[in-house]
Amino acid sequence: MVRAIVMLETEPAAGGTGRRALRTRRKKLTEAMQRSVEAAADDIAEVLEKFGGRRLEHRLDALGSLAVETTPAGIKALSECPRVRAILEDQSISLISK
Repeated sequence: MVRAIVMLETEPAAGGTGRRALRTRRKKLTEAMQRSVEAAADDIAEVLEKFGGRRLEHRLDALGSLAVETTPAGIKALSECPRVRAILEDQSISLISK
């Protein structure tokens, strides 16, 4: 099995560009982005089920990414989904000792 982070296409969020506008609309913009990628979550679930994979998180994050675990063939199938922007290897990060 392969662990990966799937980055989904998101619709651009409309909103102000000023600091105050960003602060007051942040929650609404985040919710709008999550709604825009929820439709893709069904496609992802279908591919994962077909290849014996699973989601490692129940919710998409604010950036529209999702951690999954599936077979190499499942990763290839996910890469062919139109709403998938990128797939990144999910790997541990550790400090380099001196």
